[in-house]
Amino acid sequence: MTNTIQPQELRVGNLVLIDGVPKSVIEISIHGVCYVDDIKLFETYGNISPIPITEEILIKAGFEKSFGTNWEYERSIGAIKMYCLWNTEWYFELGGIYLGDHPKYLHQLQNIYYSLLGKELEIKL
Repeated sequence: MTNTIQPQELRVGNLVLIDGVPKSVIEISIHGVCYVDDIKLFETYGNISPIPITEEILIKAGFEKSFGTNWEYERSIGAIKMYCLWNTEWYFELGGIYLGDHPKYLHQLQNIYYSLLGKELEIKL
């Protein structure tokens, strides 16, 4: 796999690809992660891939297509505004202050969301 994930990038609850199927991480160790697929299973980091952010994922995560603005997708949660220029860069603002993070993968977006709001980004894949 070319895009392996490092342990320090993950939190319990992150979604990753295992054998091409989205799975939710339930435990993290130095050797790999556990997930549930009818039973609790383990997978090493070399066999785990990140999930690229796509239009479908943005919509499932509550982003809406913007019309009449410079942004293609946006989501506001209180004072936090998240914007996306599709296929270029993500921009995050908190009360008008640019936060400077550019996630490419769903687990990165989940982590930023959790850091800013203290709750999980709800998304069903």
